[in-house]
Amino acid sequence: MSVISNDAQTNTISIMRDARCSPSVILHQYNILRSSNPDKLVMAVEGVDDTIFYEAMVKRYADTLEPNFLPCDGKKAVLDLRKKLKSSKVDEGTVCFLIDHDFDGIRDAVPGSDLYCTPSYSIENIMVSESVLKSLLKGELKCNDKAAADDTERVCDRFQSLLRQYSNAMKDVNLFIFVATKMHIRMALNKSKISDFITISIDSIEPKLTFESIQTELGIETPITDESLEEHQASFENFKPIENWRGKYLLQFFHKFIDLLIEDRKKSNPDLFNEYKKISFDARQNYIRVFAPLCVAPPCLVKFLKSIPNFKT
Repeated sequence: MSVISNDAQTNTISIMRDARCSPSVILHQYNILRSSNPDKLVMAVEGVDDTIFYEAMVKRYADTLEPNFLPCDGKKAVLDLRKKLKSSKVDEGTVCFLIDHDFDGIRDAVPGSDLYCTPSYSIENIMVSESVLKSLLKGELKCNDKAAADDTERVCDRFQSLLRQYSNAMKDVNLFIFVATKMHIRMALNKSKISDFITISIDSIEPKLTFESIQTELGIETPITDESLEEHQASFENFKPIENWRGKYLLQFFHKFIDLLIEDRKKSNPDLFNEYKKISFDARQNYIRVFAPLCVAPPCLVKFLKSIPNFKT
Protein backbone atom coordinates (compact mmCIF):
# COMPACT_ATOMS: atom_id res chain seq x y z
CA MET A 1 0.00 0.00 0.00
CA SER A 2 1.41 3.38 -1.01
CA VAL A 3 1.83 6.12 1.58
CA ILE A 4 0.89 9.73 0.82
CA SER A 5 3.59 12.17 1.87
CA ASN A 6 2.81 15.07 4.21
CA ASP A 7 3.34 17.54 1.36
CA ALA A 8 0.96 15.59 -0.87
CA GLN A 9 -1.64 15.46 1.91
CA THR A 10 -1.32 19.22 2.43
CA ASN A 11 -1.73 19.87 -1.30
CA THR A 12 -4.75 17.56 -1.47
CA ILE A 13 -6.43 19.31 1.46
CA SER A 14 -5.67 22.69 -0.12
CA ILE A 15 -7.19 21.59 -3.44
CA MET A 16 -10.31 20.24 -1.68
CA ARG A 17 -10.72 23.49 0.26
CA ASP A 18 -10.29 25.57 -2.89
CA ALA A 19 -12.98 23.48 -4.60
CA ARG A 20 -15.33 23.85 -1.62
CA CYS A 21 -15.13 27.64 -1.68
CA SER A 22 -14.94 28.04 -5.47
CA PRO A 23 -17.13 30.81 -6.95
CA SER A 24 -19.47 28.31 -8.60
CA VAL A 25 -20.04 26.37 -5.37
CA ILE A 26 -20.68 29.51 -3.30
CA LEU A 27 -22.97 30.92 -6.00
CA HIS A 28 -24.95 27.65 -5.95
CA GLN A 29 -25.31 27.89 -2.16
CA TYR A 30 -26.41 31.50 -2.51
CA ASN A 31 -29.05 30.58 -5.12
CA ILE A 32 -30.45 27.85 -2.86
CA LEU A 33 -30.70 30.33 0.02
CA ARG A 34 -32.18 33.01 -2.21
CA SER A 35 -34.77 30.69 -3.77
CA SER A 36 -36.37 29.97 -0.39
CA ASN A 37 -36.50 33.68 0.56
CA PRO A 38 -36.33 35.72 -2.66
CA ASP A 39 -36.98 39.09 -1.02
CA LYS A 40 -35.07 38.66 2.22
CA LEU A 41 -31.73 40.31 2.97
CA VAL A 42 -28.71 38.02 2.65
CA MET A 43 -25.49 38.72 4.54
CA ALA A 44 -22.51 36.96 3.01
CA VAL A 45 -19.78 36.48 5.62
CA GLU A 46 -16.47 34.66 5.79
CA GLY A 47 -17.42 31.80 8.09
CA VAL A 48 -19.59 30.36 10.85
CA ASP A 49 -17.88 32.43 13.57
CA ASP A 50 -18.70 35.58 11.59
CA THR A 51 -22.33 34.52 11.46
CA ILE A 52 -22.44 34.28 15.26
CA PHE A 53 -20.77 37.67 15.69
CA TYR A 54 -22.82 39.59 13.13
CA GLU A 55 -26.05 37.97 14.28
CA ALA A 56 -25.36 39.42 17.74
CA MET A 57 -24.58 42.82 16.23
CA VAL A 58 -27.77 42.83 14.14
CA LYS A 59 -29.90 41.92 17.16
CA ARG A 60 -28.42 44.80 19.16
CA TYR A 61 -28.22 47.55 16.56
CA ALA A 62 -30.64 46.66 13.74
CA ASP A 63 -33.05 44.06 15.03
CA THR A 64 -35.64 44.61 12.29
CA LEU A 65 -33.35 43.30 9.55
CA GLU A 66 -33.59 39.55 10.32
CA PRO A 67 -31.16 38.56 7.53
CA ASN A 68 -30.24 35.14 6.23
CA PHE A 69 -26.52 34.53 6.71
CA LEU A 70 -24.35 32.83 4.11
CA PRO A 71 -20.96 31.60 5.44
CA CYS A 72 -18.66 31.55 2.41
CA ASP A 73 -15.48 29.91 3.77
CA GLY A 74 -13.12 32.84 3.53
CA LYS A 75 -12.69 36.42 2.36
CA LYS A 76 -11.89 35.45 -1.22
CA ALA A 77 -15.15 33.53 -1.51
CA VAL A 78 -17.16 36.50 -0.21
CA LEU A 79 -15.53 38.90 -2.65
CA ASP A 80 -15.83 36.43 -5.55
CA LEU A 81 -19.57 36.07 -4.88
CA ARG A 82 -19.96 39.84 -4.79
CA LYS A 83 -18.11 40.21 -8.08
CA LYS A 84 -20.23 37.47 -9.67
CA LEU A 85 -23.53 38.99 -8.55
CA LYS A 86 -22.50 42.50 -9.59
CA SER A 87 -21.45 41.33 -13.05
CA SER A 88 -24.86 39.73 -13.56
CA LYS A 89 -26.65 42.66 -11.87
CA VAL A 90 -28.98 40.40 -9.89
CA ASP A 91 -30.31 40.89 -6.36
CA GLU A 92 -28.72 44.31 -6.06
CA GLY A 93 -29.73 45.92 -2.79
CA THR A 94 -30.88 42.70 -1.13
CA VAL A 95 -27.44 41.27 -0.38
CA CYS A 96 -24.48 42.71 1.49
CA PHE A 97 -20.98 41.44 2.14
CA LEU A 98 -18.97 41.57 5.38
CA ILE A 99 -15.26 40.79 5.54
CA ASP A 100 -12.27 41.09 7.85
CA HIS A 101 -9.60 43.65 7.05
CA ASP A 102 -6.68 41.29 7.82
CA PHE A 103 -3.44 42.69 6.40
CA ASP A 104 -4.85 43.17 2.89
CA GLY A 105 -8.10 45.14 3.27
CA ILE A 106 -10.66 44.72 0.50
CA ARG A 107 -7.96 43.58 -1.94
CA ASP A 108 -8.93 44.57 -5.49
CA ALA A 109 -12.64 44.87 -4.75
CA VAL A 110 -14.49 48.06 -5.63
CA PRO A 111 -15.68 49.90 -2.49
CA GLY A 112 -19.44 50.20 -2.14
CA SER A 113 -22.31 50.64 0.30
CA ASP A 114 -22.93 46.88 0.14
CA LEU A 115 -19.44 46.00 1.41
CA TYR A 116 -18.32 46.20 5.04
CA CYS A 117 -14.70 45.69 6.10
CA THR A 118 -13.72 45.66 9.77
CA PRO A 119 -11.59 48.60 10.96
CA SER A 120 -9.51 46.11 12.96
CA TYR A 121 -7.75 43.00 11.64
CA SER A 122 -10.89 40.90 12.21
CA ILE A 123 -14.04 40.49 14.25
CA GLU A 124 -11.98 38.68 16.91
CA ASN A 125 -10.04 41.86 17.73
CA ILE A 126 -13.31 43.67 18.42
CA MET A 127 -14.23 41.16 21.11
CA VAL A 128 -10.96 41.43 23.05
CA SER A 129 -11.50 44.45 25.26
CA GLU A 130 -11.57 45.59 28.85
CA SER A 131 -15.30 46.29 28.55
CA VAL A 132 -16.00 42.63 27.72
CA LEU A 133 -13.71 41.56 30.56
CA LYS A 134 -15.54 43.80 33.04
CA SER A 135 -18.90 42.38 31.94
CA LEU A 136 -17.63 38.85 32.55
CA LEU A 137 -16.20 39.83 35.93
CA LYS A 138 -19.46 41.41 37.05
CA GLY A 139 -21.59 38.53 35.82
CA GLU A 140 -19.99 35.13 35.33
CA LEU A 141 -17.11 35.66 37.81
CA LYS A 142 -19.35 37.20 40.48
CA CYS A 143 -17.47 40.43 41.16
CA ASN A 144 -20.56 42.04 42.63
CA ASP A 145 -19.84 42.32 46.35
CA LYS A 146 -17.96 44.87 48.49
CA ALA A 147 -14.63 43.65 47.10
CA ALA A 148 -15.79 43.99 43.47
CA ALA A 149 -14.06 47.29 42.75
CA ASP A 150 -10.68 46.11 44.06
CA ASP A 151 -10.97 42.74 42.31
CA THR A 152 -11.91 44.36 39.02
CA GLU A 153 -9.03 46.83 39.21
CA ARG A 154 -6.49 44.08 39.95
CA VAL A 155 -7.75 41.87 37.13
CA CYS A 156 -7.86 44.70 34.59
CA ASP A 157 -4.35 45.80 35.54
CA ARG A 158 -3.14 42.23 35.01
CA PHE A 159 -4.99 42.04 31.71
CA GLN A 160 -3.27 45.20 30.45
CA SER A 161 0.09 43.88 31.61
CA LEU A 162 -0.44 40.62 29.73
CA LEU A 163 -1.55 42.50 26.62
CA ARG A 164 1.76 44.37 26.65
CA GLN A 165 3.63 41.09 27.04
CA TYR A 166 1.54 39.60 24.26
CA SER A 167 2.49 42.46 21.95
CA ASN A 168 6.18 41.80 22.57
CA ALA A 169 5.97 38.02 22.32
CA MET A 170 3.82 37.91 19.17
CA LYS A 171 5.49 40.71 17.20
CA ASP A 172 7.71 38.52 15.03
CA VAL A 173 4.86 36.10 14.34
CA ASN A 174 2.67 38.89 13.02
CA LEU A 175 5.55 40.42 11.07
CA PHE A 176 5.97 37.15 9.17
CA ILE A 177 2.22 36.99 8.50
CA PHE A 178 2.23 40.59 7.26
CA VAL A 179 5.20 40.08 4.93
CA ALA A 180 3.84 36.79 3.59
CA THR A 181 0.51 38.51 2.88
CA LYS A 182 2.17 41.39 1.07
CA MET A 183 4.31 38.98 -0.98
CA HIS A 184 1.30 36.73 -1.74
CA ILE A 185 2.98 33.72 -0.14
CA ARG A 186 0.62 30.98 0.97
CA MET A 187 0.43 30.09 4.66
CA ALA A 188 -1.38 27.51 6.78
CA LEU A 189 -2.54 29.89 9.50
CA ASN A 190 -5.61 27.92 10.50
CA LYS A 191 -3.44 24.96 11.48
CA SER A 192 -1.67 26.97 14.18
CA LYS A 193 -2.94 28.19 17.53
CA ILE A 194 -1.70 30.61 20.15
CA SER A 195 -0.25 27.85 22.35
CA ASP A 196 2.14 26.97 19.51
CA PHE A 197 3.84 30.33 19.95
CA ILE A 198 3.57 31.37 23.60
CA THR A 199 2.99 29.98 27.09
CA ILE A 200 0.30 31.91 28.96
CA SER A 201 0.02 31.99 32.74
CA ILE A 202 -2.02 34.28 34.94
CA ASP A 203 0.94 36.60 35.47
CA SER A 204 3.20 36.23 32.44
CA ILE A 205 3.60 35.31 28.78
CA GLU A 206 6.70 33.52 27.52
CA PRO A 207 7.67 32.93 23.85
CA LYS A 208 8.10 29.28 22.86
CA LEU A 209 9.69 29.54 19.40
CA THR A 210 12.92 30.86 18.00
CA PHE A 211 12.78 33.54 15.33
CA GLU A 212 13.89 30.99 12.73
CA SER A 213 11.19 28.42 13.58
CA ILE A 214 8.23 30.81 13.30
CA GLN A 215 7.98 30.40 9.52
CA THR A 216 7.68 26.63 9.87
CA GLU A 217 4.92 26.91 12.48
CA LEU A 218 2.98 29.32 10.25
CA GLY A 219 3.23 26.96 7.28
CA ILE A 220 4.84 29.59 5.06
CA GLU A 221 5.41 27.83 1.74
CA THR A 222 8.23 30.01 0.38
CA PRO A 223 10.84 31.07 2.97
CA ILE A 224 10.93 34.80 3.65
CA THR A 225 14.38 36.34 3.57
CA ASP A 226 15.82 38.84 6.02
CA GLU A 227 15.88 41.36 3.19
CA SER A 228 12.13 41.00 2.66
CA LEU A 229 11.47 41.42 6.37
CA GLU A 230 13.55 44.59 6.45
CA GLU A 231 11.75 45.92 3.37
CA HIS A 232 8.34 45.68 5.04
CA GLN A 233 9.35 46.39 8.65
CA ALA A 234 8.57 50.12 8.57
CA SER A 235 5.04 49.56 7.23
CA PHE A 236 4.40 46.88 9.83
CA GLU A 237 5.42 49.21 12.66
CA ASN A 238 2.44 51.44 11.82
CA PHE A 239 0.01 48.79 13.07
CA LYS A 240 -1.40 48.72 16.59
CA PRO A 241 -0.89 45.20 18.01
CA ILE A 242 -4.28 44.71 19.65
CA GLU A 243 -6.29 46.28 16.84
CA ASN A 244 -4.37 45.36 13.72
CA TRP A 245 -2.58 42.04 14.31
CA ARG A 246 -4.09 38.62 13.64
CA GLY A 247 -7.27 38.39 15.67
CA LYS A 248 -7.69 34.64 16.08
CA TYR A 249 -4.48 34.39 18.12
CA LEU A 250 -5.54 37.39 20.20
CA LEU A 251 -8.96 35.90 20.95
CA GLN A 252 -7.36 32.56 21.87
CA PHE A 253 -5.16 34.45 24.34
CA PHE A 254 -8.25 36.18 25.79
CA HIS A 255 -10.06 32.88 26.09
CA LYS A 256 -7.09 31.38 27.94
CA PHE A 257 -6.95 34.37 30.28
CA ILE A 258 -10.63 33.94 31.15
CA ASP A 259 -9.99 30.24 31.85
CA LEU A 260 -7.14 31.19 34.19
CA LEU A 261 -9.34 33.72 35.98
CA ILE A 262 -12.00 31.05 36.53
CA GLU A 263 -9.39 28.69 37.99
CA ASP A 264 -8.08 31.46 40.22
CA ARG A 265 -11.56 32.46 41.43
CA LYS A 266 -12.19 28.87 42.53
CA LYS A 267 -8.99 28.65 44.62
CA SER A 268 -9.22 28.77 48.40
CA ASN A 269 -6.64 31.56 48.32
CA PRO A 270 -6.93 33.34 44.94
CA ASP A 271 -4.13 35.46 43.48
CA LEU A 272 -6.27 38.15 41.87
CA PHE A 273 -9.55 37.92 43.76
CA ASN A 274 -10.35 38.75 47.35
CA GLU A 275 -11.94 35.39 48.08
CA TYR A 276 -13.09 32.04 46.73
CA LYS A 277 -16.42 31.82 44.97
CA LYS A 278 -18.10 28.91 43.29
CA ILE A 279 -18.16 29.47 39.52
CA SER A 280 -20.31 27.42 37.15
CA PHE A 281 -19.40 29.38 34.01
CA ASP A 282 -17.47 27.31 31.45
CA ALA A 283 -15.54 29.41 28.93
CA ARG A 284 -14.79 26.29 26.90
CA GLN A 285 -18.15 26.64 25.23
CA ASN A 286 -18.30 28.63 22.01
CA TYR A 287 -16.59 31.73 23.34
CA ILE A 288 -17.53 33.86 20.34
CA ARG A 289 -21.15 33.27 21.27
CA VAL A 290 -20.29 34.38 24.82
CA PHE A 291 -18.13 37.40 23.96
CA ALA A 292 -19.99 38.85 20.95
CA PRO A 293 -23.10 40.08 22.82
CA LEU A 294 -20.86 41.82 25.37
CA CYS A 295 -18.62 43.79 23.02
CA VAL A 296 -19.12 47.31 21.72
CA ALA A 297 -19.48 47.48 17.93
CA PRO A 298 -17.24 49.88 16.00
CA PRO A 299 -19.20 53.00 14.99
CA CYS A 300 -18.64 52.17 11.31
CA LEU A 301 -20.39 48.81 11.77
CA VAL A 302 -23.39 50.40 13.48
CA LYS A 303 -23.60 52.95 10.66
CA PHE A 304 -23.38 50.19 8.05
CA LEU A 305 -26.14 48.10 9.66
CA LYS A 306 -28.47 51.07 10.10
CA SER A 307 -27.99 52.06 6.47
CA ILE A 308 -29.33 48.72 5.19
CA PRO A 309 -32.99 48.90 4.03
CA ASN A 310 -35.43 46.73 5.95
CA PHE A 311 -36.38 43.74 3.82
CA LYS A 312 -38.25 41.92 6.55
CA THR A 313 -41.17 39.96 5.11
